[in-house]
Amino acid sequence: MTSCSNCGARIRSGIRFCEECGAPLFAVTSPHFSEWEGAGHATAPVLPVGCGTQPPKKVGTAVLLSALFGPLGLLYSSVPGALYMLLFWCFLVLATCDDWISDQMIATLIAWPICVVWAAIAARSFNQDRR
Repeated sequence: MTSCSNCGARIRSGIRFCEECGAPLFAVTSPHFSEWEGAGHATAPVLPVGCGTQPPKKVGTAVLLSALFGPLGLLYSSVPGALYMLLFWCFLVLATCDDWISDQMIATLIAWPICVVWAAIAARSFNQDRR
């Protein structure tokens, strides 16, 4: 008979937990890497952090986001393009500075289609550059 390493109580053979304190009477270890390979399990190649490739950008998603959110939706496909279009949209609002509501509509009618086209072109060129 052995004794529990946690409480010192006597332990009968074949028991996995101490009957007094409930402490486990076995050690849990993880298999070594060489044992895992030797058992016939396939292992994935280990890549360093930051070496993954970006997934392709979907043109339909880029068009939908830019159609709904304009320059902010363009952020999905082109961050510099979104910044340029935000500046362009602000310039259009200030350039047509007669009435606030009509300024917004004119700038929106000009800037939104440009954002949609730019998003489609940027997403398509991003995917072609990845090939």
